[in-house]
Amino acid sequence: EIDSNESLLIKLISGDKSDNIESAWCQIKNGKKRGIGEKGAKVIYDRYIEEFGEIDINDIDLYENIADIICEKKKISKTNIEKIVSNIENNSKLIDLRVSNLPNDIVSKMSEKYKSL
Repeated sequence: EIDSNESLLIKLISGDKSDNIESAWCQIKNGKKRGIGEKGAKVIYDRYIEEFGEIDINDIDLYENIADIICEKKKISKTNIEKIVSNIENNSKLIDLRVSNLPNDIVSKMSEKYKSL
């Protein structure tokens, strides 16, 4: 059984290399860009569940709480939270294809096309 919230959050955190979507946090180490992989994202997801309980995708503090956990796990300054939240938000627009995340003009065009069928 697949937990859709877990799958979504792991992708939001780790990104998707096949679609050129970077992880929520990256650094350059030894000349290579390093981010959070799928296993690391799972650890962050599990930590979130421990601290905050079940995931509510519509929780306004969700991304900030995840960013805070990323800072703790990666031992980076909490001043990075805002940038990490921004990266998660951008990833959400690219990965989470729920209608609520699509641009309004695209939804309108889709709606018009559907009505004309």
